[in-house]
Amino acid sequence: MWVIALPTGTGEGLDSRIAPTLEGAKYLTVVKVRDGEVTEVQSVLVKAGDHVPSLARRLGANVVICNELSGESRAYLAVLGFDIISGVSGLVRDAVNAFLEGKISFVPEEFRRG
Repeated sequence: MWVIALPTGTGEGLDSRIAPTLEGAKYLTVVKVRDGEVTEVQSVLVKAGDHVPSLARRLGANVVICNELSGESRAYLAVLGFDIISGVSGLVRDAVNAFLEGKISFVPEEFRRG
């Protein structure tokens, strides 16, 4: 099962836009996927003082899809075993579909087989 955390600017679930940075997100949208199908979507408000990578961990995520993140956040997530995909913008729905279709991956593009 994939549990994907995406930093967003609104709490509109799959229709939220990915925030410019992980650390600046107002919401963390978590999408659970089993057997290639979305089974649950939850948008959680990021409260003042929340550490977004820690929040992703508490929500059970194992993948983070974001636009940008700091080196500190990347290192923290990597140590916890997260798969990280950065450089992604647009709607949560489109990012999740691209991930499920193999169009974006945590494997660097130069190592992907086409």
